[in-house]
Amino acid sequence: MKAPKELKLFSLRVPTYRGEPPILINVYDDGYDNRGAQKILAEVKQGGKTIFPYGELYGALSPSASSDGNEAKEHALALVGMKPGDTDAEYFESYSPEQKEWARKYGELISMYREDRFCDANGNPKRDRLPRWQRRRRPSPRLTSTPFVRS
Repeated sequence: MKAPKELKLFSLRVPTYRGEPPILINVYDDGYDNRGAQKILAEVKQGGKTIFPYGELYGALSPSASSDGNEAKEHALALVGMKPGDTDAEYFESYSPEQKEWARKYGELISMYREDRFCDANGNPKRDRLPRWQRRRRPSPRLTSTPFVRS
């Protein structure tokens, strides 16, 4: 299946080892799930070769996350950076032998790039700033002051 251009959210370019082509990760919108979380699909290419075609890698963002913010980009890199040994073996059953080998070779590199770019000093993902309407507001001075009373 060909990736629809109108559903593309963002692209990430991950630098690789010296002399190797960079990894290109394209992330697409896939609607919302029943919790209100946005579903994303990732397509991974390197050197003109498609490693993971559109629709093979997928995930969901937190309902409060921006679809093209740092949290979404960190999630996409975490999804692509998974390698055998990071989670249960069943996760990799649908991978071809070439995809497993690619994940073993580049998984750690992608994970380190994710941590360097989108995580704090403790390795925790940096979260996007809340939208203006969700931030805690200070009371307006007009509402907290006593009303003017004529005598």
